[in-house]
Amino acid sequence: VIGWANAVASIYNLFERQKSGHLVTITSVGGLQPTPIAPSYSASKAFQINYTKSLQCKAKGTDIIVTEIRPGLVDTRMAKGNGLFWVMP
Repeated sequence: VIGWANAVASIYNLFERQKSGHLVTITSVGGLQPTPIAPSYSASKAFQINYTKSLQCKAKGTDIIVTEIRPGLVDTRMAKGNGLFWVMP
């Protein structure tokens, strides 16, 4: 979380100095709902989602665009279990 936040903040600060830019973060739908299987993953993605939303608010009225991409489940060893839906290859 700290490394991600430092990287995103550095890029955003650069865009503030430039007075423009387009920052894109990739988070996860895993940050929307806590899971007992991977609590640290859910918590870190929730942090990223809220940090990105905060930057979107901060960027309002400027020429800085902040976009969040929030992918769903991908068919990997981590995405296994009952009740999974819309799992993409």
